[in-house]
Amino acid sequence: MDLDTVRLFRPITKWNAVVHDARRIPELTRTAFRKALSGRNGPVHLDIPQDVLSMECEFADDEFLVKPANYRPMSTSRAAPEDLRAAAQMLREAQRPLIVAGGGVVASGAEDSLRRLAQVLHAPVVPTQMALGAIPTDSANFIGQGGIIGGEAIPGAFSQADLVVAIGCRFSSWMWDDLGPLVRRHHRLININIDPDALGATAVHELALLADADAALKDILRELDLNPAANADPQWLSRLRQQRVAYEDRIIEMNGGRGEEMHPAALARRIAAVLPENALAVYDGGHTTFWSNDLTPVRSTRTRFHDPGMAQLGFGLPYAIALQLQHPDKPVFNITGDGAFGFTLQELDTARRHGLPVINIIHNNASWGHNPRRPKGAI
Repeated sequence: MDLDTVRLFRPITKWNAVVHDARRIPELTRTAFRKALSGRNGPVHLDIPQDVLSMECEFADDEFLVKPANYRPMSTSRAAPEDLRAAAQMLREAQRPLIVAGGGVVASGAEDSLRRLAQVLHAPVVPTQMALGAIPTDSANFIGQGGIIGGEAIPGAFSQADLVVAIGCRFSSWMWDDLGPLVRRHHRLININIDPDALGATAVHELALLADADAALKDILRELDLNPAANADPQWLSRLRQQRVAYEDRIIEMNGGRGEEMHPAALARRIAAVLPENALAVYDGGHTTFWSNDLTPVRSTRTRFHDPGMAQLGFGLPYAIALQLQHPDKPVFNITGDGAFGFTLQELDTARRHGLPVINIIHNNASWGHNPRRPKGAI
């Protein structure tokens, strides 16, 4: 059967191609790795048709032994020195700086640099949905997970900030309100991103740093060490942190254990209380994901997993099974909704056959569509 795979995969890949001559397989394979691992990492697609796979050809003995450094850049992208000095000066002048940490922080391994910058600036940090764990949720700098649900500290921080530092963030619709991105034209925005297409898109910046997140933050911190910031409002962070703590306290009081049905926010907190310290958790579903992202504590990256935008409901169980296979020494939880769980519950047999003890916690709100006969006690 013929299929135009190039057109099929174009919207979801950085690069894709078809091999029409088997002699080009080594070259195009190297190109695929170069495209996937350069700039903002992303998926690529290389299609090898059946007739090409059946071709016979000769290659030099070392054709498949080429080292990565010989066909793709291995060094870290760094910002221009003058831009780093400008960024440091903007940070020194800011009274109410706000840091937004995106998935680029995680991809770059910039967590430590992010946390140090937040401490130096006494700045609140809002991680996006792709940056779960970039800053611990019990940190004095954490004021809520960026997204649909996050508490009043987040819109308050954006409305009052005089400088926003966005690191590896694309300002997706989860960081919008009815007026658009929470970063407005009146904000002074420093936008740090390794992807040039993300600089100036959606939110207009005053200064853009085309650089690896960790490299840029370390360079900025060196500039600040030479002349430390001293203009921040000493009450700025504490006010926002108090708002966040008050919000969490209200959530904890929801239902209070007295109601017949539990609010998903209260359930997220109850689950969090019993999760082992080294647990890995997958969030699957609608409200399941919203509330779990924001209210299940997370202290490090790559320990909480979800599908941004909920494009693949039902991914949770197979994802958790794969995590358990990769991390047999850690407890793995799939926290999911009843509708999402229904898509792939047959994978329970996969877990059984392979001895992978994933724990499934299901939000049973009986609302996959309207159900007027919702059972009492459903959550």
